[in-house]
Amino acid sequence: MRKRTTNTIKLKHNIKSNKQINLNSFNNKFVSLFLICIVLFLGVKIFDIFKVKYDRELEKQSLLKQVERIKQDTVSLEKIKEYISTSAYQEREAKQKLDLKKPGEEVVMITPGSITANLSSDELVSILRDPQAEKRIPAQTNPERWWAFFFDKERL
Repeated sequence: MRKRTTNTIKLKHNIKSNKQINLNSFNNKFVSLFLICIVLFLGVKIFDIFKVKYDRELEKQSLLKQVERIKQDTVSLEKIKEYISTSAYQEREAKQKLDLKKPGEEVVMITPGSITANLSSDELVSILRDPQAEKRIPAQTNPERWWAFFFDKERL
């Protein structure tokens, strides 16, 4: 009987050890799966952190370029402001837009019609037919001479 009890005990011990091995292997698989899930979760979080950091760096570079462009615009606007505050600019604008003049100054308006006003009808017809014929007509009045000096040197 003793043999049987020892066999029974051994058998029960083998069954317990098999259950422990099965439980241990189940626990090992569960722990391994849990650890893999944690590693994947942490990997995704780290990737997100680096992506946010990269996006912020790109935004920072964009903002730095924008700041530099605004600084350049500010410098150019300061130059324009300085130019506008000069008396030469104010005088020019007053003459052009307000038709003002300095005391003792004469205003002369030169238009293309004033140049051809002194021409006879035959000369005017020849100019209209042949635009190159105008170059052959010499400048007569002082404003016409100035016009020719700056814009049409062949008429001088």
